[in-house]
Amino acid sequence: MGLRGPQPTPTAELEKRGSWRAKKRKKDGEPQPGGVPEPPYKLVGDSRKLWESLVPRLAESGIATEVDSETLAVMCVWFGKFRKIQKALDKMAATNKDHYRLLIQMQMASNCFDKLAARFGMTPADRTRIKVEGPKEDDGADEMEDILGLKVVG
Repeated sequence: MGLRGPQPTPTAELEKRGSWRAKKRKKDGEPQPGGVPEPPYKLVGDSRKLWESLVPRLAESGIATEVDSETLAVMCVWFGKFRKIQKALDKMAATNKDHYRLLIQMQMASNCFDKLAARFGMTPADRTRIKVEGPKEDDGADEMEDILGLKVVG
């Protein structure tokens, strides 16, 4: 069964709005990766155009980071494939037997990518559902004392 309710607003967006929820989420352990996304491989055509127009704006707003590079590249590739299919459909008569097949392929690819990205928390809205605990603080106890169950008094 899927997750219930609307997707949460990305924390970066909440911070821009000045919402109190952004501060609460940071305390809850939401991952806050950094860095600027770079295309992991060569993008061409409409895929490259989308990357160049969209990704810098997402990075500037703090929504997209370096860890999102692969997902953003896949998104751009799917956009390029969508445009390629769209151009083929524009040249094709609606009565052509391949017309419906291309429509189905376009829809299936889009749905599969969306589900995969959501499953792994790869979009900023999905990342708000992931909770990460920080590293445990070392209290100075010896590892062997922990194994033996000894407690240092002092």
